[in-house]
Amino acid sequence: MPESPSPQEEQERAAINTENKILKLGYEFMLQNTWPFCENPEECHSSETAFFNHLEILYLGRIPYELSLPKLASITDPDQKERLITLWNNVLKIRGEMLTRKLMLTEKWENSPKENCLMDQEAIKIMEESPLEIREQYRKAVLAVICRPKSFDKLGKTIEGIDELPPRDLKLYLWQRDEKDKRDAFYKYHKMYLQVLRLYFQAIRESLEEDHIFREVIMLMVRMLEAIESKHSGLATAKTVHDKQKGKRVRKTTPTPYVFHEQSVAAKVIKDVLPFTIDTDILKQDFSLRALIAIATCHDTVEDGDKELAIISGYIERLFNDADTTIPIKSGSKTEQDITYKNRVQKLLKSREKAKVKKVLRMISNNTVLSNKEKIRIARLSPSGKKKTDEICKITPLQRKEWKVTSPRKNMAQPFKIYKEEYDEGKLAQILHQIYAISDSPELCQYAFIVKNEDRADNLESIERLKTPEHQLNALRATTTRLIAWQMMEYNHEKGPVYASLQRLIAITIEKYKLLEKRNPGQITELDSELMIQLTQWETELHTRKLYYQYPDFVKKIDLIWENANPPTHEDSVRPQPDPQL
Repeated sequence: MPESPSPQEEQERAAINTENKILKLGYEFMLQNTWPFCENPEECHSSETAFFNHLEILYLGRIPYELSLPKLASITDPDQKERLITLWNNVLKIRGEMLTRKLMLTEKWENSPKENCLMDQEAIKIMEESPLEIREQYRKAVLAVICRPKSFDKLGKTIEGIDELPPRDLKLYLWQRDEKDKRDAFYKYHKMYLQVLRLYFQAIRESLEEDHIFREVIMLMVRMLEAIESKHSGLATAKTVHDKQKGKRVRKTTPTPYVFHEQSVAAKVIKDVLPFTIDTDILKQDFSLRALIAIATCHDTVEDGDKELAIISGYIERLFNDADTTIPIKSGSKTEQDITYKNRVQKLLKSREKAKVKKVLRMISNNTVLSNKEKIRIARLSPSGKKKTDEICKITPLQRKEWKVTSPRKNMAQPFKIYKEEYDEGKLAQILHQIYAISDSPELCQYAFIVKNEDRADNLESIERLKTPEHQLNALRATTTRLIAWQMMEYNHEKGPVYASLQRLIAITIEKYKLLEKRNPGQITELDSELMIQLTQWETELHTRKLYYQYPDFVKKIDLIWENANPPTHEDSVRPQPDPQL
């Protein structure tokens, strides 16, 4: 007879069970806010996810007849006809399989058991207290997914012992297994559909004459599909890394999966960057939206994933570039073999892009160890002065002497000269030093600042969950005096624009300062008043320096639709308003 678990083991198991319920709820919520389960952007939980949902509906939900093979066949290269027909038929076939799996999963949710779910009070409480609002038609199904009767504790990872379950619990257990199988099948065909649709449009573009007017249209289609596919592949990577860690898969400040934060950051990146980089002029520049989205979705995996970067890079390679071998792909060129062509086009991230992703993840991670070469680079700059730079980057006087960099090349950077104090134990100062120690191009700095801006903005949205008003104020002070100040005083925006990410960060920082001032007027110091004035001046300066990015009309329209359907829930919920000048 097996020994009874100790009280500590019981406590650990209960904590893991609770964490699993929060994770399952979060993952179901994310799936149900994705096309084809969500076909109405106003039902999404934020304006950013509404924008991404709009893109999915537009580019995945319906293939315009004008871009279908029957319509395009007459203008494509006749020698490419056979391979284009094969790809087009696979698009239709895999799309049909995916939508069938969606219907099967939806039917499973509609027929979820509910009797024994009402016995799991913890699951009900998690549902009620979760910041993720499950839509009414899915609530019963999500409760059935996260429910775990006591009798399940006797089961292992296999089906051994299910015969001993009470009939009601057995029914739930079998339903959960079948629901997971159907969900996994949907994910499989969804990934295949994203890939085969992108490959179809790539092949169409290659088969058109160089100067054909449709080439740019098709290229924009490919670019959009790459962005959508990158977000899904990146979230799968982050989820895989975080799921390896029992006890560290749920965020500390909100009862949501870690990956939900990365999903939110990626959605912000897409909304604040894609509309300004997707047009034909930007396409020719050395800018990879795929790499940027990969960084956004995986930005917390290095520090929170407790994994070596090399291992995480392996996950990125597998989940971004693992191709579906069942899709028949042939080269349209007489000089390139089929296998070479297939390996080239199926990979979402190219070798150079993977190297960039790896570098930027090191730049913005809190546990990065700099190499001697990187230390020499930052020692020559010493942005915070010689003493502070050495302290942050762990550079010894002996190393400076050995490297012959005893004196910095430049004067101390303005943010460190004006704002001498650190309000977050130097974390943002460390990130700034790492960016310039590791970066060897303006493009990498650009990626790092965009993702860090969106990461910080997303964290500030839930700043009220920090312990005290003083903790909240320190977060705002650090954001203002380090991340925002650097970009307003030192950063070269011409070489690497951060698009709408900086104006978002400034707006949310001002908003949270105003809310704190309203709720805790006695906590606002003279420094805070000065910083609020400075933030307002910087917001104006964005316009005068032409660093303010106005969203295109189609983005504004989606925002308006979403905001009308999702008004603030209380008087303190003030969303940043558009500048009246615009």
